[in-house]
Amino acid sequence: MKHISFLYFVSLLLLITSCKTKLYIPNGSNVPLLQEEKELKIVGSTGGNLQAAYAVTNHIGLMANGFWTYRSADDTDRPGNKKGEGSLVELGAGYFDRFNDFVFETYAGAGLGRLDYKDTENGKNYSSNGTRLFVQPNIGWTSKYIDIAISGRLAGLKYYDFLADGYSQEELDQEFLHKDLVEDNLWVFFEPAITLRGGYKYIKAQIQYGISKKLNSGDLKYDNTYFNVGFVFDLGNWYNQ
Repeated sequence: MKHISFLYFVSLLLLITSCKTKLYIPNGSNVPLLQEEKELKIVGSTGGNLQAAYAVTNHIGLMANGFWTYRSADDTDRPGNKKGEGSLVELGAGYFDRFNDFVFETYAGAGLGRLDYKDTENGKNYSSNGTRLFVQPNIGWTSKYIDIAISGRLAGLKYYDFLADGYSQEELDQEFLHKDLVEDNLWVFFEPAITLRGGYKYIKAQIQYGISKKLNSGDLKYDNTYFNVGFVFDLGNWYNQ
């Protein structure tokens, strides 16, 4: 069984017990659907996602995305011999407008991240820093009880300070772990998603499903779908109108 190779910092779920390795797994999309000045929205969802958005004016919004994950695969005789950790922080800004119960918004931003993986049993490890730029338009229908939104994120991923130790030449070839391959490409993805929320006023449950499609050439193992569930907390005066 081939051990996990290199997983990009953005969302990363370390599939270190799987025969199929993934180099990039998209994180959840932040879909605020803000409607008015001083509205604050906070989302916590599975996969280690924590997201927030705040309306500076009736049309300008700010967003922040945080991500942290830790995974460990323990054997009975050798506990903790495979460990991976990743983190990401993103900031963005955008424009939103409301038409009756419909909201249209577009956000753009950038993020910095870090990942580390160690396989002490086999003497393998890799690490990398990275950046991500994104543009994301959303359109949704929102009410006191239900929100429905469609989004389309375009993301560009760039690795730097990549290091892999303990891998044979064959493993580097099979897992696409060559430094020049990883660092020289700007990996571009289109990631549309649908977001559903249900509850009442200030607290709603959220389900989100999306797909990820690599647009540029080059070998990169990645997950072509993403799914998360969580809760949304919304502090807005429009609920009382």
